[in-house]
Amino acid sequence: MSRESRDRLLSLWQNQENDKYIRKQAFRFWASTETDADLNILQSVDSSDSLAESALWERLKRSDHTAVPGLLLKLKGETNKRSFWWQYARAVWCGELREALEEELSARRASASRAWGTTSDTDHLISQLIMALPSSQAEELLLEHWDHLQFSDAFVQAALYVATPPLLGHVEQV
Repeated sequence: MSRESRDRLLSLWQNQENDKYIRKQAFRFWASTETDADLNILQSVDSSDSLAESALWERLKRSDHTAVPGLLLKLKGETNKRSFWWQYARAVWCGELREALEEELSARRASASRAWGTTSDTDHLISQLIMALPSSQAEELLLEHWDHLQFSDAFVQAALYVATPPLLGHVEQV
C-alpha cells in the first residue's frame, strides 16, 4: 500500500467525527500493512476509543510487550471473549501471561468434569499456545494439570506434540 493511501486511511480512522463504520473499515485497511511507526500510533489510541480493542490486538500481533497489561485485563473478562484473546499471548509471552495461564487452567480444573470429551471454550487456543512454548514449560504445565486436561483431545494432542518421555507416559495411560 502506498504511503499516501496509508496516510489517508490513518486520518480517516483517527478522526472521531467520522462515522464508526468508516473508522472501523479505514482502521482495518490501514492495519493490513505494517510499518515501523505503527506501534507509536497504536499505543496512542485511548482506551475509551471505539477502536481500542482493535488497536490492542494489532499491538499484540506486532509483539508489543507494553500491551500485556491490556491483554491481562481481557483474559480476566467473560469466558467466551477470553478464548479469543488467548490467541495473542504467544506473541508477547512472559511471566505475567504464564501466571494468567496457570489461573485459567486452575479455574478449568475446578469446573471441568472428568469425562472424555470434556472441553471448555479456551481449550483449543490454549492447547495451541502450550504447543508454541518451549518444551520444558509446556511439559510442566501439562503435567501439573493433567488430572483434568487428559480428558480433552486438544490437550492430549498437545502432549503428543511436545512428546517428552513423561508426557508420552501419561498419554499411554489415557
